[in-house]
Amino acid sequence: MATAPVAVVHSVAGLVIFILPLLACCQGRRPRAFAMVTVGGTLIGIGGIALAFLKAGAPILPANLIFAILAPLLLLMTASFAWGLINGAGPVAES
Repeated sequence: MATAPVAVVHSVAGLVIFILPLLACCQGRRPRAFAMVTVGGTLIGIGGIALAFLKAGAPILPANLIFAILAPLLLLMTASFAWGLINGAGPVAES
């Protein structure tokens, strides 16, 4: 698989998942709970970066530690996405 195109696509997608929910919350278009989507995106980004460095042969953490934290990290990411999408999908509350 071509590494450069995959890296470019993942970088753009990661930035979109990180920035757009924050922007929507700051502009008042979404409830604050929607910002949890950004937390989920950050968590999956951390896991992806750790795996990318491991694959490149320059791990930032020992391989056994990366594999040990990956499953809990994915669980927290899923919970963050779910929380943000379920609780932040409704209309913005009027203040």
